[in-house]
Amino acid sequence: MKQRNITLGLAIGLSVLMTGCASTSPQNAKVDEARASYDRVKNDPAVARSGDTQLRSARDQLDRAESLLKDSADNGLIEHAAYMAHRHAQIASQQGERAELQTQIESAEERRRELMLAEQTGDADSARSEAEAARREAEALRQRMAELQAEQTDRGMVLTLGDVLFDLDQADLKSAGEQTVARLAEFMREYEDRRVRVEGYTDSTGADSYNQQLSERRAESVRNALINQGIASQRVEVKGYGEQYPVAGNDSSSGRQQNRRVEIVISDKDGNIETR
Repeated sequence: MKQRNITLGLAIGLSVLMTGCASTSPQNAKVDEARASYDRVKNDPAVARSGDTQLRSARDQLDRAESLLKDSADNGLIEHAAYMAHRHAQIASQQGERAELQTQIESAEERRRELMLAEQTGDADSARSEAEAARREAEALRQRMAELQAEQTDRGMVLTLGDVLFDLDQADLKSAGEQTVARLAEFMREYEDRRVRVEGYTDSTGADSYNQQLSERRAESVRNALINQGIASQRVEVKGYGEQYPVAGNDSSSGRQQNRRVEIVISDKDGNIETR
């Protein structure tokens, strides 16, 4: 009887231990953040219409992060996959918002056209007034849409300059790039309390050391262009990240193109900039 009791006790103890192990899932704050980002946008109809590709990428990267976490893989790999999922979800959300704004713009313009027609056939003063209001509404929506090109992120407002602003493997700004920097300089002249950090990134093609230097030279080109536009050098800092922090996979040409970029991180009103 004593032996039977011991065996029964061990069985119960093992059962309790196994139950405890089964109920303790591995946790990671970055994966939780990515999951929350994905859950916020996955059922958004606007995202489904215009950000479907980014949403699928977010789901794929989240699945990968959760799988790596479950397998107790290297923490760096887990958090990189989680970062990618979070970024894809953010981009999907922004694409959905821009699509909604575009729909509102088209609606406002259609209303303005109808009112202009009414102006020709009926109450001219009333129709003219309403048409002008519709025009102002459409213009305000366009301005808001333009502002969305600078994305709100955890680090504050970030403006991304794609690789179309540079020739392949070159660090000299093209004409389109200089125009973009000129608009940024205009913004900095208007908001004198703001600073920026210019961050360079590359795809994974080529040697690490070459990509690191290329990312630094591209960031420095943007900084020099801002200084040439009259912005004080102490308001602009630069950082090259090379192949780090890709925003898409490097296994396709479209993904590599997204990774070849310069990001402009805009400070808060006190001049503070969040670091990575």
